Amino acid sequence: MQQVVKTKELAAMAFAAFRLNNGIIKHTVRAEAGASDVKDVISNKEYIHKMLCEGMGHLVTDADHKLATEAIDALIQDELVMKVKGQVISLFNKALVDLVRTEETTSGNAVLISYLPAAHSQIQKVDTTRAHSFTSQHLGEIGTKVTFDLDVISSFWLQQYDCYSVFGSDGNGNLVRFLTSKKDCTISGKYVGKIKKAEVDGSRFNAKVTILHYVKAVDK
Repeated sequence: MQQVVKTKELAAMAFAAFRLNNGIIKHTVRAEAGASDVKDVISNKEYIHKMLCEGMGHLVTDADHKLATEAIDALIQDELVMKVKGQVISLFNKALVDLVRTEETTSGNAVLISYLPAAHSQIQKVDTTRAHSFTSQHLGEIGTKVTFDLDVISSFWLQQYDCYSVFGSDGNGNLVRFLTSKKDCTISGKYVGKIKKAEVDGSRFNAKVTILHYVKAVDK
């Protein structure tokens, strides 16, 4: 039987689950009996169920509640902006926004609301990129070696190229992008690299973006 719950409470559980899974939306994987090299993976949905029904509500922190409230406000505001601009809102995003507008919901919406933290993260990335797009400048001439403090905005694995795509800003708010096979180059920190290309990125509010290569972390 589905349990009735305050929507904001369920949203806070979604952020707790997101935190417990290290900022990733995971799906449940059960290791086969006797397997020593595979561990069970607890999905975000399952974590939410445990918080609701198995006495694990103590896992939800005040910070999770705060993030949930911020995310709900951000999603509703983002939808309003998209409507004003005449932009198309995906059916998934509309369903998520419709859900977080409600005062109460049921445990059956645990799957949908588990994506709230990721949706909020995406909005923050877009807002950060937009803010930097007004002032971002190219770092120099092609071939120039540069040292910079990277603040990562987004990073993800490109299966077809067998590497990570990293996008962020330097310490002065200038936008940079590069590919790397090194996972330790996908986090914020001090790096050195060479300028490969300087472009105006139409997919990022026509911001000036510096494309780098041969990027490596600077030893501390």
